[in-house]
Amino acid sequence: MKFSRHARLLMFLAASSFLAGTFGASAQTAIPPSLVTPDKVETRLGTLEFKDGVPSRETAKTLYDNLDFTYAYRAFMDNLRGVSIASLRRGMMSIGMKDNEVVVFEQLMDAKSLFLTANADTIYVMGFLDLSKGPVVMETPPKFLGAVQDAWFRWVIDVGGPGPDRGEGGKYLIVGPDYTGPLPQGGFFVVRSRTNAILWFGRSFLENNDPKPAVEVIKKFMKVYPYEVGGVGTPVADFLAGKVKLGKVAPPPPTVFHNGSGKVMNTLPPNDWSFYETLNEVVQNEPATSLDPELMGPVVAIGIVKGKPFAPDERMKKIMTEALALANATSRSLFMSRRDPSWFYYPDSSWSNLLFQTGYEFETPIPEITAEGVKPYPDTGYRTMDARTYFFYASPALHRAWPCGCPASGRSIF
Repeated sequence: MKFSRHARLLMFLAASSFLAGTFGASAQTAIPPSLVTPDKVETRLGTLEFKDGVPSRETAKTLYDNLDFTYAYRAFMDNLRGVSIASLRRGMMSIGMKDNEVVVFEQLMDAKSLFLTANADTIYVMGFLDLSKGPVVMETPPKFLGAVQDAWFRWVIDVGGPGPDRGEGGKYLIVGPDYTGPLPQGGFFVVRSRTNAILWFGRSFLENNDPKPAVEVIKKFMKVYPYEVGGVGTPVADFLAGKVKLGKVAPPPPTVFHNGSGKVMNTLPPNDWSFYETLNEVVQNEPATSLDPELMGPVVAIGIVKGKPFAPDERMKKIMTEALALANATSRSLFMSRRDPSWFYYPDSSWSNLLFQTGYEFETPIPEITAEGVKPYPDTGYRTMDARTYFFYASPALHRAWPCGCPASGRSIF
């Protein structure tokens, strides 16, 4: 059906009149008080002023300063763990260790080395892997207890007693996030990491108060070396099917050991401006998708962005410095003056273990180990943020089996 130009004009005017009437009627509807922003709002930031719901220029400035403060505060609280891992690596590098090498405290730990939660009656063994050039093999010794963490302090796998080798020693193949090549069909415990930088650590134990026997076992069996694609674990049938080239089957190159005992090194995360600089290094060194987007959001909001220079202006430096001081003070208070009574072993005790209540992911209590078997708790659906802050402020390591009282795992630690 066709309309004349005159008819179309009349229809347009009629529709416009109807819409105008509709909007006019809506504008007269009473606005519920719950939707109204008052002209003045009293807050801990001072008096905030609005005109017809629009913030004044000064109010907007105050609120944006507070928003940036919140982002900087969250960057510390959510990502201290990543800075802690980077600080561990920097400290061990300071005594000459390189990636894929091993530090052993042959004569035990002493006060010259700054570590979190270290003790003086355990043989500590640790190092860092670089997966950017390909998968790396880590062979663990018997009677060992340890774990592997990624650059954001996330658990990758337990090794030794709590791991799949169950304390008998084993070969672990750690694969980076970008590796797409062939993997062996057997011979290794294979696990993939979301980051290229990997911290691994473990401990062996004194024999008759003597560290020497354990150190000898560590140096005999502990090996770290690049994975040979098409080597051990690859059947010749895969080569004949054109799936992979055959690699060399040969003894691995010797592992480099460093004695950490008596060495001056600082592995603690900083609480001054270098915290942000270290966080930026982690972001630049890892894939852009290595961290949960919700956690990376505040980091990006304060100017730490993958592939871009970190150069905050004086305003942001002032805000971020104050946020850092407050975040550190809050974390220290959670550690030194614990406010959750469920963390303590019993009322009025000074001894606590929050992992019993939250598990290694700070979400669900650890299962009960009973005569009838394991009784897991249902997922809570939330993360206990104070517990997470407490733990990563005080500790440089996390086992999945840490809270467990099982032999050769948590019981051996505590």
